[in-house]
Amino acid sequence: SSSATITTLAHASTGTSSSSGLSTNGVTVTDGTFTNTGTISNGITNSAQVNAEGFIDGAMENQTGGTFTVTGALVASDTFNNAGTLEVDGGDLTGITTLTNTGDVTIADGQTLAAATINNNTGGSVSVGVGSTLQGTGNTLNNNATLDVATNGAVTDAAARNSDATGESVSDGPGGGARRARCLSECGQRNV
Repeated sequence: SSSATITTLAHASTGTSSSSGLSTNGVTVTDGTFTNTGTISNGITNSAQVNAEGFIDGAMENQTGGTFTVTGALVASDTFNNAGTLEVDGGDLTGITTLTNTGDVTIADGQTLAAATINNNTGGSVSVGVGSTLQGTGNTLNNNATLDVATNGAVTDAAARNSDATGESVSDGPGGGARRARCLSECGQRNV
């Protein structure tokens, strides 16, 4: 655990490491578990386990086999590419410029995942929990995969919502917000 400035952190050994300070040259996690409660500059790449809250400045890459868990409020400032498992569990994940998903995203009950542009590509799956929100804040929501919305969950976007009807599966529970998203497969582009 560290509360000082970390100039370089490349975590490549089995075990656990953490940072509550400032990492200035990015973080690469290839094995074990890395926990962040501070600030990371220049992004993070994960193929193991990351537990994060705080602030991440720079691109985030969660590779196949990686699990990235949001354990408290986490603010981002760049892209998030997810090919592994992204769990928005203990707080909201906001500030992403473009979220590109080909893995599994789970937004736990009552949490929010917000990005200016959201691309849920073929092979991807997004599950929006009870009272949770998948929020497009800027430009476009492109859904070409599975999008499941639980009771009182919501999928919103500030602009265009696009869908490839052949690759999309949208479902919702009673009161779920997918009612609006379902038109994606029936109506094509939708301006909100």
